[in-house]
Amino acid sequence: MRVTVFLVLMGLVGFQAEVTAQVHRSEAGAGGAVILPYWTAVGGGDTQMSTNDTLLSVRNDSDRATVAKLHWLDEQGEVLQSFNLYLAANSVWAAGLTEDHTEFGGGRLVTFQRHPDCVLPLDLLTGTPDSGYQKMPLDSVRGSLEIVEMATVEEPSDLAVDGQWADCETLAARFADDGPWQADSNAGLAAPSQRLSASVSIINVGLGGMNTIPATALAGFSDVAQHTAPDSSAPDLSHAFDSQSQSGSVRSNVCVATGCLTDEWAEPIEAVAAALMATSMKVDYNFESGLGAEFEWMIHRPLKRYENSEGEFAIGSAPLVTKRTRSGMPVEYTWGEVQIPENPFEPSFPWGTIEFPITAGEIHQILTVDPTSDLFGTAMESPILGHPGEITWSNY
Repeated sequence: MRVTVFLVLMGLVGFQAEVTAQVHRSEAGAGGAVILPYWTAVGGGDTQMSTNDTLLSVRNDSDRATVAKLHWLDEQGEVLQSFNLYLAANSVWAAGLTEDHTEFGGGRLVTFQRHPDCVLPLDLLTGTPDSGYQKMPLDSVRGSLEIVEMATVEEPSDLAVDGQWADCETLAARFADDGPWQADSNAGLAAPSQRLSASVSIINVGLGGMNTIPATALAGFSDVAQHTAPDSSAPDLSHAFDSQSQSGSVRSNVCVATGCLTDEWAEPIEAVAAALMATSMKVDYNFESGLGAEFEWMIHRPLKRYENSEGEFAIGSAPLVTKRTRSGMPVEYTWGEVQIPENPFEPSFPWGTIEFPITAGEIHQILTVDPTSDLFGTAMESPILGHPGEITWSNY
């Protein structure tokens, strides 16, 4: 089921502020669901002394205490770990991700958790709570992160006094057999505030580099409380909820300069896909002589992991990359024919090619520019992020 309404707007910004029960991209960067496209704890390329660490911050800009579900995913979209994060009003929770050099390998999340913020389940983080230093292993060194705000607390409430949650032990006890959240996990809670935001900074200390990646925020994700137990895998991006639309359906709202398009979808994941869909993307880079610059472009497909689990849900695309000069002119390949590494006798792209297909089946696709190489399509680890990929644009 899909019902479409087109609204012509004279005041686009003013209208967006009133769209509270329809899934839409948040221009302010805060919403009820937040997608962080990439985290990593590996070194860039073949620079063995170089290691990337990731600094994460999750912010609650609401005057109410809130609780969010965090889903840590690997680069194939598999869930590594999920937990509940209870954030005080107007607070920031910070954590670092680094490579785990013990026999377990993978990544390691490190946080300095102190009351009033809390992570449940209680035994998930190990360390010394009194010092605030706690850690959690992750069975991967790269991936993405989904954050879904589940509920807030309306005061007055014993759950959160002056915007600060009760201590972790008290919150955990509410999920016990005789606790109020065992029978009704939304007891005493209200709808999400839509004021959650997040970002990651990928830091290479050895080389003195840092790249900050903002999150993509979806406002209007849910207008009801969806609080679940810490060991639950729900809610995730497939759990958008719109109580103001017809039963069982969710509306999406996509706005451009000329107006907004409202669609009604039978499946929540379809509404989320409509809000996230892009017909084109543009990036800019500059290789001035003497800079010694390197450039990588990461494309993240956050809904790819839902294609096999949400009925007939699928997203089809055939993306092409066009390289252009600053003046907007497309750049042709003019040094002969680009060869496929596995079959050097067949040309991959002929002389004069300006559009290059990229893989559409991966959750993470990295496009690397190597200004010194003509080995288009060569398998490698990208020099900045150390992500497996290939030289997608080379010296042409």
